[in-house]
Amino acid sequence: MVSLFGGFLRNRFSTKKPVFIKLSLNEESAELTNKVVKAEKGYIILRKDDGAILYGNVKRPKVKILCVGDLHCGSRYAIKHPDFGKLNETQKLLWKKWNEMVKDVGSVDYLFIMGDTIDGINGDTEISDIGEQVNCAVKLLSMIKVKRDIFLVYGSGFHVEKDYIVDGDKLVAEKIGAKSGFSLNLEFSKGNVVNLGHAISGYGFNKTTGISKEILNALVNEKELGSEDIKVILRGHLHIYSLVEWKGKLAVITPCWKVRDSFAEKHGLGLAPDLGYTILTLENGEWDVNAKIFHIKTEKEVIKVEG
Repeated sequence: MVSLFGGFLRNRFSTKKPVFIKLSLNEESAELTNKVVKAEKGYIILRKDDGAILYGNVKRPKVKILCVGDLHCGSRYAIKHPDFGKLNETQKLLWKKWNEMVKDVGSVDYLFIMGDTIDGINGDTEISDIGEQVNCAVKLLSMIKVKRDIFLVYGSGFHVEKDYIVDGDKLVAEKIGAKSGFSLNLEFSKGNVVNLGHAISGYGFNKTTGISKEILNALVNEKELGSEDIKVILRGHLHIYSLVEWKGKLAVITPCWKVRDSFAEKHGLGLAPDLGYTILTLENGEWDVNAKIFHIKTEKEVIKVEG
């Protein structure tokens, strides 16, 4: 049995009285009333029909990014689309939350997938065919409305590779048209790069140690890696949510879609997963993070003894 808890422009040169215009966040709207003459270095110059030239700071359109990862499709402990078999009680709750996410988030500019889309073949396997695990992940991810691009980083070999030949994450990427790799550096503007990767050290007992080390690595290895422009570091793997901001860098471990499994059981009372997703927004060069976290409590078998 399981339960759920858990900008304005000012007149520069004009023969008439100064005119103030509120410019919307995209060039298309600006063109409805003004002709764009020049746009550079954060400024835009507009020319009105009467010859007046107006200028001012331009706000870039807000960019909305959904981050999901560690779906582990194929495990009886993880999210599953109902087209791939009957859902157990835990999967019913995960499926409900997935649908709520799709509805609440709406369309996004980009989708970041943080690896381990499938679980592979192991002791927790429910869907024994790797191809069906891949198709299940594709079915779930295809529910998300993405206006621009999808990016995916490859997860752990234990889960996404079979005999180190078939890479499940790579197959998922191909089917949904995602740009993929073990590590991706995405430049949103000069000096504003997002680094995506799956692997990170730690077991989740201390939620900030591993991701803090990634910031330190970026700072120490700036000359070798050219990481001075990396402003956001995103990782998966640990099945927890963690956020650290230090030295001008923002680092996040994204939550998962898999409850405690047999591996977690071997580690006592630790490794309690954070379930959910993360929304990143970029506006005028500034990043904001909003995580939606939930937990599923699973009632364990209790052996009654006389006392």
